[in-house]
Amino acid sequence: SAETAAAAAAAGVFSRHYQKQEALVRELQAYMAEGDILLVKGSRGMKMENVIKQLRKQLADACARESFREEEKK
Repeated sequence: SAETAAAAAAAGVFSRHYQKQEALVRELQAYMAEGDILLVKGSRGMKMENVIKQLRKQLADACARESFREEEKK
């Protein structure tokens, strides 16, 4: 929750809170690099599987675009 993130920040712990999963996905993508491993953890009520689905789709799309670019170079 936003309150938990604020309490963590007050204690000196780096913390972020996201109202929407899409914002979390965008932020994760900005920090992820090839070879990274990501652990997604949350309660069932948070439906974090949706974050995983979004990341998988966007990464698959990026791989397809890269593959297409490589084929065009040949």
